[in-house]
Amino acid sequence: KDKVKNTTTIGNRKLNSDEALGLSFQNSSKVLSSVKISALTTNPYQPRLDMNKIELEELANSIDEVGLLQPIVIAPIENNPKKFYIVAGHRRVEAHKLLNKQILDAIIYNLSDIELRVFALVENLQRSNLSSIEEALAIRDLASLGIKQVEICKKISKSTSAVSQLIKIANMNNDVIKHLKENNEKISLS
Repeated sequence: KDKVKNTTTIGNRKLNSDEALGLSFQNSSKVLSSVKISALTTNPYQPRLDMNKIELEELANSIDEVGLLQPIVIAPIENNPKKFYIVAGHRRVEAHKLLNKQILDAIIYNLSDIELRVFALVENLQRSNLSSIEEALAIRDLASLGIKQVEICKKISKSTSAVSQLIKIANMNNDVIKHLKENNEKISLS
């Protein structure tokens, strides 16, 4: 007889903790589910342009050892409900690919286009440092949607002066931006 850990009874059915968590999300705009990696596509608003290969291999080794500790976050693609944008967890998806895994856990959110952009930027700012250029270009993208600078500051928890400087960086000559990206040069925001 299979032993189910952390069970919850709903009606006459026993659910494990993951199933119960999925049910609790069903009353909101998010659902916990297992998804095929083949159903995932990169968020077109993903601000992270590069992934450190050594850090990615370290993440893959960690996932191989202890499993995925935090599900990724995805959003259905409007015109293709069987495909999903990766909102948070690009590195975790790439690590799973390195391990030749086909499925991983995800929280599915229904997001508007603007929310998809904001979530991707905030997630990356909270996780691992984006380069100044990556931050600047993502913030410029949000500003181009008509989101006021004060709102951007609130959403990403940065001061107005920091956001102003990042917008100035994003408005630099394209050749300068290309050079900074290619050479992974840091820009001081002081």
